[in-house]
Amino acid sequence: NHLAVGPLHTEILRRGSGGLISDFYGIISAGSFSQLLFYCFCRLLLRHPGNVHASDVDILADGVCLIRQGRGRMLVKGMLPTRTMLRAVVDHETGIRTGELMSHVAVLDVPSYPKLIFDTDGGMNVAPSLAEKGHILDNALQLCRFLGYDCPKVGVLCAVETVSPNMPETQDAAALKAEAQTGRFGSCLVEGPISLDLALDPQAAIEKDFHSPVAGDADILLCPSIAVGNVLGKALYGPAGGQMAGVVMGASVPVVVNSRGATAQEKYWSLLLCAALADRKEVR
Repeated sequence: NHLAVGPLHTEILRRGSGGLISDFYGIISAGSFSQLLFYCFCRLLLRHPGNVHASDVDILADGVCLIRQGRGRMLVKGMLPTRTMLRAVVDHETGIRTGELMSHVAVLDVPSYPKLIFDTDGGMNVAPSLAEKGHILDNALQLCRFLGYDCPKVGVLCAVETVSPNMPETQDAAALKAEAQTGRFGSCLVEGPISLDLALDPQAAIEKDFHSPVAGDADILLCPSIAVGNVLGKALYGPAGGQMAGVVMGASVPVVVNSRGATAQEKYWSLLLCAALADRKEVR
């Protein structure tokens, strides 16, 4: 079974009735019509009825416990605060981290770009160190390879494309590029430091005389901070008209942590992506 923590968007429930969520185990908090609707959905369509709890703490404790017991293959955040959800997931004693750094990857389909963009990490790690950026990159590469990418192209984003002692993120970017050249990250091409325009716009690379196989053709955008990753992701799927699916990598199961303000479509794409990842883990 999959697990849903907290009430899901009613549109997601409608879509799920077509089969995707037919094996979800519902864990909800009582107190609102949407929560009551979700509980009824569980009672009517699922083999196991949902557990009704009075608080977010109880919900999360049950959800994470069931994952640890092997009774769920993915964890889905419902209408709960993201911070509350992640606190339970990353807990060193009772959480579901695998020992690796957990990080969020946003998969974006933007009309003005010819392929998918993997934006990381705009959801979990506030100001990652060089070592943490390496783990974040590993997680994003794992997702790309699952989706069939043989040699993902990675842009380590900075405000400029030259190394500056006054901008530590540029030094980290250069270090990651050097590590990639030794084979540290497996089959991939890493360029950094590189600015956003050079990573996505081949014409900008021509104008600036910037030569790299990643320039204008990046798959993964590795951001220097959560602020950059979060703003970039929201700009690409909001004003830029893109669509997004998101997943937290690095846990024992895929985790969906869409914002409560996210569209039903975004939540639905995220569920599909994480369900596919969960099936892969089950096969292995």
